[in-house]
Amino acid sequence: MLNSENIACSSMTKRNREAVHAKYRLLSFRPKMFVVIGRRGSVSPIDIRKMETDLPNLHLRTYDDILARMKARLDAMKNRRRTK
Repeated sequence: MLNSENIACSSMTKRNREAVHAKYRLLSFRPKMFVVIGRRGSVSPIDIRKMETDLPNLHLRTYDDILARMKARLDAMKNRRRTK
């Protein structure tokens, strides 16, 4: 359903997409915003999820999350090489 909030968001997304293209020559359809917020610490996963639901297209990641994800990918790549 279209409402004034959706139309404003769509207009802002279009302007942002055009600005990124003009400055960096990068094309994107529906860009997402990732924010790295430091170490995991005592931040509750529920609190992170609440923040992400307040801003659609926002993805919060901690430095620890990124490290764990990259380590898992590297391990998967190493395991694939071993099985070949």
